Amino acid sequence: MAGKKRFLVAIDGSAESKSVVQYISRMLSPVETEIVLFHVLNKVPESYWDFGKGVEADVLSKKIKQQVEDHTTAIKAFMVDSKQLLMDANFREENTFVLIRDRITGIARDIIVEAQRGYDGLIMGVAGTGKMKGAAVGSVSTKIIGALSTIPICIVAGTPAGKNVMLALDGSAGSMRALDYTCSLLNGFKGKVILFHALRHVGYPDPATGQLSAFEELERVLWNDIRNMLKPTLTEAKQRLRKAGRQEDAVITKFVTGVSSRAGALIQEAENAGCNSIIVGRTGISQVEDFNIGRVANKVVQGARNQAVWIIP
Repeated sequence: MAGKKRFLVAIDGSAESKSVVQYISRMLSPVETEIVLFHVLNKVPESYWDFGKGVEADVLSKKIKQQVEDHTTAIKAFMVDSKQLLMDANFREENTFVLIRDRITGIARDIIVEAQRGYDGLIMGVAGTGKMKGAAVGSVSTKIIGALSTIPICIVAGTPAGKNVMLALDGSAGSMRALDYTCSLLNGFKGKVILFHALRHVGYPDPATGQLSAFEELERVLWNDIRNMLKPTLTEAKQRLRKAGRQEDAVITKFVTGVSSRAGALIQEAENAGCNSIIVGRTGISQVEDFNIGRVANKVVQGARNQAVWIIP
């Protein structure tokens, strides 16, 4: 089917994974999407290797077989339920697949290897298998975000419930690729698209108080110049979105000024605007070649609570 996108959805049987499936059932076109529900089956729990050799290991090995069987049964049942959830949302059975694969080199690495086999994107939960207590983002998703820079990645945090999409747009090549990807996702999507740009304060922190001593006149001039510079970009973005089927009143421009953190402002505005999705370029205008994910994109993933964050290369 022309225009059909193929997504790898990495799930682990957790409540968070159910939220991931619920999100894609609402967000993606059921007609023009192929879904592969993917699970890396870890037949030996990581904690097993803590015991080394001896009596404890012998006792554990006798119990591990039944635990593996129970876990496998639970995962298979979860996959059946997840596929049915998509069927209930009118996804086509012939375009919805279940893939359970034994762990080869590691959960994160195995997901990355599969994701590079012709998919248009990888979708998974923010924690994932192996989330460390106190970690803002789970160890598996952190590894994947850092290592997989060739395809779009969607990290679903919490339970996205809004109807709109927030797109961070700064005029960079990365943000324009994110715009094009957004256009390709919107078939059947009924919400609004908010084109967002945040401008930080200009100035240096006061050594004594830590507060910014803003250069107010310079700020006003700079912010006005940036707004004018972005006008052609915003006009082009609206034109592309209209070609993708968005009505003019469904595309909103949002500027905020004087923020201390662009990522923080993006998350807050997305919450205020009822956005279930935040879409960012992997790198923006402040791209540094030594890093494969930009500071803003990384901070948005770390800070999102009930949104899905799409990172577009």
